[in-house]
Amino acid sequence: MDGVIFNLRRLNSTSIIMELLAHDLLYADDCALAAHSLEDAQTITDCFAEAAAHFGLTVSIKKTEVIKQARPCGLASSGNITINSAPLKAVDSFYYLGNMLFDATLDTKIKYLLSRASSAFRRLQQRL
Repeated sequence: MDGVIFNLRRLNSTSIIMELLAHDLLYADDCALAAHSLEDAQTITDCFAEAAAHFGLTVSIKKTEVIKQARPCGLASSGNITINSAPLKAVDSFYYLGNMLFDATLDTKIKYLLSRASSAFRRLQQRL
């Protein structure tokens, strides 16, 4: 009761809880930005480029790619993401951390994985 072991005043304190949504995934020199709309993607991209410039880094326009996932109704958003008014290349798939990322369709991913497995088995055939 003297507060040495248990501080009872701490139980009466209020907590501040924040909900935070991850918009970027950083690993070494790679970064993946995620957004729900084209406008949000442009805002996040601008903030990222500005933060990079603040630390003396530059974002390579040649290496930066954009992949758009179609909405459930089947319509993909139109428009381009830009960095310093330079448009980024839109692609259907790209490599990120050693994995091929597609436009979120399982058919394309399954075909890709089957072709990789098939080529691995073909290489093993010479040894068996």
